[in-house]
Amino acid sequence: MHVCEQTHDELKVTEEMSYPLVRLPLWLGLESQQSRVIEQPMAALR
Repeated sequence: MHVCEQTHDELKVTEEMSYPLVRLPLWLGLESQQSRVIEQPMAALR
């Protein structure tokens, strides 16, 4: 389990809640690809 470098305590709830999150790419100019970037992981989860 990671301990955040800026805290003195373990962040158990934060770490547990972060595991099921899906992180999508985000950068300038992505707007034209936004639908595809969202739809691909959604399709994989169905």
